[in-house]
Formats: sequence, C-alpha cells, structure tokens
Amino acid sequence: IAVFLKEERKNTPAGKNIVVGSEGFFGTPYDGLMIYLEKVPGILVTGIGISVSDVHESLISAKKAGDKVYIVVNSTRLYALPNDIGVKLISSYPKAVKANGSREELLLLEVTDHAVKIADVKKAQDAADAKAAALKKLSPR
Repeated sequence: IAVFLKEERKNTPAGKNIVVGSEGFFGTPYDGLMIYLEKVPGILVTGIGISVSDVHESLISAKKAGDKVYIVVNSTRLYALPNDIGVKLISSYPKAVKANGSREELLLLEVTDHAVKIADVKKAQDAADAKAAALKKLSPR
C-alpha cells in the first residue's frame, strides 16, 4: 500500500496532498502506514475509527479540497458496500488464514466524487430532519 501511495504522490499536482484515512488510531494498519509514509511530503495519514460504515467527514473535506483520498481498512471492519458509500476498491491484500478457517483482507479504497455527493445529501437530510424536529417541538399538541 505504501509503495502505491508513494507512486500516486509523484502524479499528484503541486499544492495537493494524498490523504489516507486508516482504520484505528494506533496499531496496524495505522502505525504500519506511519512507519512507511511519515517522512513522505504530501502524504497525510489520519485515523478514522475502528469501523467504517461511511466516509469520515475529514476525508470528504479533503476530497472537496482536491486532494486524492484513500481509506485503508480491514475487510471485517468495513460495514458497508463500497459503492454505497462512494469508494472504489483499488486493491486487497489477504492476511493469513485464521484458526477457524476465515481470512481477513486489508483493503485499499479510493474515495470518489460520489462519496462527496452522498455526504452532501446526508447532511441536507440531517438538517431537514433537525428542522422538522424543532418545528414539531414548537407546534401545539
């Protein structure tokens, strides 16, 4: 993943970054990415929590700013279909088979413009819902 991101950095316009949202805030994959990328200018790694069911607001902001944005997450921590949250699978890296026979994969996902649209629609819906709730409280029963 680090090699891919370093290559992507070479093709990133001046003034733009590569932003990587990593599952968790410490441990692998976060610390693994930091080991290989912390000294690479223009690549920023940020923790986004232990489960991924949507694209984190900070990643949406980076995408809106014109940065290339990726998510690195274990397959068992991705709680949405990629297309449903506006991300595209770039690559997957299988891990060792567990004692129970299951196998997890480390996923590299690209945040697309569709994720921004999804986030904007959700934000507008949340605002409308809040307004409706406030009006409901004000209306006599």
